[in-house]
Amino acid sequence: MVKQLVTIGDSWTYGSEIRDPSLPNSVFDWDPENDAYRLPKIWPTKLGERLNTEVVNLSFPAASNDRSVRVLTGWLTQEYLTPKKPTDDLFVIVGLTSPERKDFYYKETPSRGRNGWMTIWPMWEHKYYTDEVQDFVKLYVSNFWSEEESTSRYIQQLFYLQTFFKLYNIKYLFFQAFYQFKNVRIQDWVDSPYQRNYRGQVDHLLWEMIDPVRFLRKNDDIHSFHNYISSLDNTPDKSQCFIGQHPSELGHTWWANHIFEYCQEHNLW
Repeated sequence: MVKQLVTIGDSWTYGSEIRDPSLPNSVFDWDPENDAYRLPKIWPTKLGERLNTEVVNLSFPAASNDRSVRVLTGWLTQEYLTPKKPTDDLFVIVGLTSPERKDFYYKETPSRGRNGWMTIWPMWEHKYYTDEVQDFVKLYVSNFWSEEESTSRYIQQLFYLQTFFKLYNIKYLFFQAFYQFKNVRIQDWVDSPYQRNYRGQVDHLLWEMIDPVRFLRKNDDIHSFHNYISSLDNTPDKSQCFIGQHPSELGHTWWANHIFEYCQEHNLW
């Protein structure tokens, strides 16, 4: 049985918009003051309760898959691999987000001294740190961002994580949070751009090597967290599943139960 459950992803795993209404407006849902209200209501906590196990949630709102790969592999290396701690009872769940989100390491001028990883969201209108960064983002989105690059990076990240988990005997599960293009499975996306731009490198070959069981509902038309809870018929009002653009406690409960039952069915623990 699982002794430690580790989850990572974006706002859909973090529990964005689940905020204590009694808090002052100056406190956001991601602030520590809201943790006591938010944490019991999100799917990682609810799944941990069903497993009777400790939960480590490394997620953060608006995070990229780049961040998830970087933070997760770093955490596992520090907490398990370097001290040679057994991984037999560890279970990792990765909630994947929009492939186009991309991280860059930002080095500000020495006088300001702000250095660190920064996420760019090509699909959002967003005001970044400085005018210089804003100009860079505009140039990047106009000339360097593409579906070919982001989709290829997404599939390579999946393949890397899968290889990492198998190498170190770590049980895992992937799922897609909300990004599901018109209910079309990834293997149905047009592939000719990859053949053209990667000299015959067909990303579908890597995609087909991703375990179809350990990627939750990988080959189903409805597989994402968002589309799953939107498709359920056991509530008279689908709006009960969401707060704004994110799952409500009810949506998190259904997703926790879905993951639990799926893992039980396929003996993934």
